[in-house]
Amino acid sequence: RSALKRMIHRKGVEGYSDDLSRVVASFIVSNARQASGNFNRAEMLEAAEQCKGDVKDEAASLVQYLT
Repeated sequence: RSALKRMIHRKGVEGYSDDLSRVVASFIVSNARQASGNFNRAEMLEAAEQCKGDVKDEAASLVQYLT
């Protein structure tokens, strides 16, 4: 979804589109966040499955939030 948001062309609004350093920083941060989530997803799911009781529900919701 974040990759698609970058494809939106803003018209008549100054800001990120004119500031190259902000555009690059935003691109790197959003891609790093997505890559780290994908890289660690299997371990997060495994750890959430190993939890017991009320903690398991909280762990499952945290995994869903992070992915």
